[in-house]
Amino acid sequence: MNLYVATHHLLLHTTSNQIQLSPLASERYTKPLGFVRQKWEVLYHLASTTEHGSLIKADFHGSSYDEQLIPYNWSINQQENSISLAVDFINDALLHATRAEIDYSKKTINITLYPKNEKATINIDPLFHPLGSLLMVYLAHSSNGFLIHASGVYAQEKGHLFSAVSGTGKSTMASLWQKTGAKVINDDRLWIEKTDEQWWMYNTPMIWYAQEPRKSPVHNVFLLSQAPENELTPISGLSASMQVMSNCIQHLYHKDMTQQHLETLIQFSKAVNIYRCAFKPDQGIVQLIQKL
Repeated sequence: MNLYVATHHLLLHTTSNQIQLSPLASERYTKPLGFVRQKWEVLYHLASTTEHGSLIKADFHGSSYDEQLIPYNWSINQQENSISLAVDFINDALLHATRAEIDYSKKTINITLYPKNEKATINIDPLFHPLGSLLMVYLAHSSNGFLIHASGVYAQEKGHLFSAVSGTGKSTMASLWQKTGAKVINDDRLWIEKTDEQWWMYNTPMIWYAQEPRKSPVHNVFLLSQAPENELTPISGLSASMQVMSNCIQHLYHKDMTQQHLETLIQFSKAVNIYRCAFKPDQGIVQLIQKL
């Protein structure tokens, strides 16, 4: 099975007939959107129920207790040419845990599943949550890209990216533009990467819904805040870079990784127009942006 996420080609294999890859959120990501920068061999393995998954030394870790999702703990360990990802599910019907080893030199990803029932068939999306989301952070980083909490639209030959914390208006902004006939790239998470001197935004498989793969060049970035009146304020320099960085999906625990991430964001911020965007949810903000 082949999946294509942004500029990455994932060639998927299973080593057990009990593992059934059943694309849901990723079901439409079977053809490249354009240039393919990296190709990965991804192998899914099934462990015995008597194995519990060796604990990894955590360089970085976290937990999620979202009521709408299965709760889990995750941890990351970084070596010279590889990354180990671990997810321990607190109350999943199928799995105790999963482990992934990303080998940058060999371009391989080995994913081990630790089932609750040794005889059960494991039906999973290849980029099942939360492992898929964690993997994408490191795949994007490996090609000098990054993930950001943002919605994006393409209209009148311009790509507009709207970034903010949850609940500030990313989806609202995408909806306002969609009403004008704009192409919505995504309304929550974007993969940003540079190809041939142009920065691009790509959508990624989302756990809430299936969407066809889309991309757009990025020309303008708007940092959203709610306000009684619409106002655009251009910003630049390190302040602009840091404000964009504050909304990125990032794991800043490793010195070299953090340095590369910062340099990438500075390059991106120099190449696009960045605005503070105070707005109220009506078509007036769309009209104001169209006048730029």
